[in-house]
Amino acid sequence: MNSHSVNIIPEQYRNDWSPYKTDKFLIHCTKKENWDEIQKTGFIEPRDPSPHHWAGMKAIYFFNEDNALSPENLQKMQAHEEKNHEGLVRLYIKTQNKLYKSNEAGRSFHIMTLDPIPLSEIVKSEKI
Repeated sequence: MNSHSVNIIPEQYRNDWSPYKTDKFLIHCTKKENWDEIQKTGFIEPRDPSPHHWAGMKAIYFFNEDNALSPENLQKMQAHEEKNHEGLVRLYIKTQNKLYKSNEAGRSFHIMTLDPIPLSEIVKSEKI
């Protein structure tokens, strides 16, 4: 993984993120129709989460495999999945992209990249 700086993160969010490295799986949840599109295009495209938290920052958001599956964070992740969509797909990803981990209290399980994720780095998918 290349060295990287938080300077590429939009200024209003720079203090919220720190560079992060892991050899663990990262989990990304998406709607089934988005998964179909990812398979056609060959990559996950960074998107703006507007109007939600971190609006204006095009990124791909993940949970760390270990951190996300802790009992407290697993509940948060499952509540997010159930609240937002039916027919979600959970993607397990191993990437060489530059990663950043949230410094915000209550959001420390979030990890993100500002770069596309190629289909070849999606190791497994499962319907939720």
